Amino acid sequence: MKISSQQLLVLIAIFCTSVCFGQSTKGNWTTEDKFTAIADLNAQRAVFESFLDSTQVDPLIQCIADELEQTFENPGEVDTASDTIQAISLKCLSAVGFDTTRTKEVSTSVKGNWSKQEKEAARETLEIIRGTMNGIIDSADVDLLFDCILDKMESKYTNFEEAQTKGENEISAITIDCISENGLMEEPEDSANEPFSTKPKGDPSSSAGSWSETDKELLENQLEELRPKFESSMGKEKTDVMFECIRFNFEHAFENFADIDNHPEIYKGILDECKQYATNSK
Repeated sequence: MKISSQQLLVLIAIFCTSVCFGQSTKGNWTTEDKFTAIADLNAQRAVFESFLDSTQVDPLIQCIADELEQTFENPGEVDTASDTIQAISLKCLSAVGFDTTRTKEVSTSVKGNWSKQEKEAARETLEIIRGTMNGIIDSADVDLLFDCILDKMESKYTNFEEAQTKGENEISAITIDCISENGLMEEPEDSANEPFSTKPKGDPSSSAGSWSETDKELLENQLEELRPKFESSMGKEKTDVMFECIRFNFEHAFENFADIDNHPEIYKGILDECKQYATNSK
């Protein structure tokens, strides 16, 4: 997969949560804010691994997180659309050995008739969310959805790069249209009274950063089920450190316990970072 320098900003953009912890300052973020930045970057690991060697991904993530800490007051201040982010991305890619000077290929695509390369690049990007879409619609319908999204992007934009620059709101709107047009989500029988989803929404009294005792207990029960597995490989002390990290970050990253299932990449990113943090703790 070939990556142009213009695409790097899209690929490396960090989707920070709106929650900022403690009293971070430029060059001296709190541990919690560092977790947030690294977890958000880790959620894009599959994207990084599509054009980097697997051994380059962790150094890249750490480099970007360090540069963000030296540049912004906290994760909430990170401006993903700024030239600063692109400069940080290019600097860190260069630091891990990625050739950032490669010449951008001239696209031969036109609106309504994309080149084979453009279609393949768009398809590879959609594949990143296949796991998420499998949890939303029937897995057998995901290819149908992707085909629809690609057709709509091709008819609307000159090439895939233009589609990327329009932002996730426009792509999300296209995705919703495709789901609706193809009837890929079942309507609840009493849709007049429940216009959204029949899936459990979790404890309504919970919110990001302030979970109810019920949601905290649900998370605690799940952690205790996993405890024997981690204690056998990490020991009790490091497992306790890992679980404390998970408790804090889950409560601040998700609206409630049920919301965890809606964000599998963030879930995995937090688990990976908390495990690494606990492993490196003294």
